[in-house]
Amino acid sequence: MMIIWQEDVETRRALLYSEVEELFKDHEGRTHLVLDKQIFVNATDKDDKEIESLKKAITELTFDHPCWGEKMPNACVPLELEIAEMVAAGKQILRLVELEELNSISKVSVLDVEQLNDFLHFQHSLGKLIYFDTLQLRDHVIINPLLMVEVMRSFVTDIGFWPKRKELQQTFRRMSESGIIRREDLYQIWKQKDFRAVLPYKEFIFNILIHLDILAEQRRYDIATGSRLPVDNFFVPCMVTQRNTTSFMNTECTPERAICLAFVFKGTVIPPALPNRLISACLSMWTLKQYEGRKLLFSGFIVVSFDKAHDVVVCVEGNKILLYIVHKTSAGLIVPDIATGVKECLVTTMERISDFYQSTIDVKRSQQSPFHIEYSCSNLKCFISKEEALQTKEWVCDEHKQTHGAGHFAVWNQDKEKEQEQCEQNCQGLRDDALNQIPSDVELQRFSSGCDESTIQKLAIHLGMTLKEWEKLVTDYRWIDIVKYRILVNWREKNSGRFSNLAKALTDMDVSTHTLCQVKRIRKAEY
Repeated sequence: MMIIWQEDVETRRALLYSEVEELFKDHEGRTHLVLDKQIFVNATDKDDKEIESLKKAITELTFDHPCWGEKMPNACVPLELEIAEMVAAGKQILRLVELEELNSISKVSVLDVEQLNDFLHFQHSLGKLIYFDTLQLRDHVIINPLLMVEVMRSFVTDIGFWPKRKELQQTFRRMSESGIIRREDLYQIWKQKDFRAVLPYKEFIFNILIHLDILAEQRRYDIATGSRLPVDNFFVPCMVTQRNTTSFMNTECTPERAICLAFVFKGTVIPPALPNRLISACLSMWTLKQYEGRKLLFSGFIVVSFDKAHDVVVCVEGNKILLYIVHKTSAGLIVPDIATGVKECLVTTMERISDFYQSTIDVKRSQQSPFHIEYSCSNLKCFISKEEALQTKEWVCDEHKQTHGAGHFAVWNQDKEKEQEQCEQNCQGLRDDALNQIPSDVELQRFSSGCDESTIQKLAIHLGMTLKEWEKLVTDYRWIDIVKYRILVNWREKNSGRFSNLAKALTDMDVSTHTLCQVKRIRKAEY
């Protein structure tokens, strides 16, 4: 927290706004900044006169919004007014059944089930309430969105606003150093006087924080059974301020052992919320790596283990998010399916995150991706756009003058390679010794990535898994590529499943078993 003497306020005000002008002068988001008001609020004084100026500026911006003044169905007005009265009386959250009852007893108009659902989603899009139609969250509605501001303020805050109690200070210190917080720690924070309104709904609010990737639940599984293990620690990436000080990038992530691509965003910087949520997503899918006695989670930087041979690095540099796949011995042994799968998973995740923010701030959501992909040279320094790389037969990087053939980038685009991987006409399928083998994690990943969602779901049911087990994975993971892979892993661990079981199920489904040949086929590593 910065303390400024009264006589220095005007000087600091002018300096701050001139620095902001300079920082964003060439940024595409400059038009979204309101700098003409030059508001300078004393955050320690609730009666500061500048707060009124801030309120006025926000009100004017609200009236200028294109959605302001749009007509609404008359049938929705009574329920909206009822909710407004409850908020004015201090109510923050309603159970969905309470809202349905409130609607049903209306003396003016009653919305049917479909209309009520539309009402909730529309009001959510306007920011008048918060409602997520997912399995764990759909039973409650936050009718006062300011509650989430208080929730965030309770633990995502500057050191100057940390609680005074010693045990809570230790929680905040651990969170700022390692990004780790326990569920019970957060519940203790909410017991403070300012946040007691959260306590009756603490589990629901906790699940919202996970849904929004503000908290990251690092999943753990029993190696023998494949069942979920209890989660003790959660990560709060946005509270991590320390930079990477380990030697991992210089020692392990080398041109001899790694490949790299970049997600390049428009503008000069990336909004911190995006990489923070991406890091949270990585934590929920893979195991955080330890190196030199430290967990490799830092501000804008994370390393996770995909399997025993492959590590995944995600780090932010300027307007780029860099993705590295690191093999324990050689870059030439990186499994193409893994590189492609990780890339596509991160692309889907970032598009989902970007779409979330666009849906809340834009009237017309852009169909254009906010980033494009570039592939690195063998030295991991020079980059070429994805489109150019896939069209050119040969590329010489600027700095190192190294020549790269079209096959250099194939590791990131395995789907295109698979189209050409067909069995010979006289192929008899897998031999008995191969059919008797238990598929490895990598082989299950290769197989699941080559099949669509419907095929894997039907296959899982033929293998004895239930629809309930599939739906639980969809709820847990949200990314269908992970669901397809995980359902097969759970089947294998539950039944000691073998390739012969997969082959029989595919035959029963009238699906070619030659997809298993492609999974078992050994690919030559290109060094």
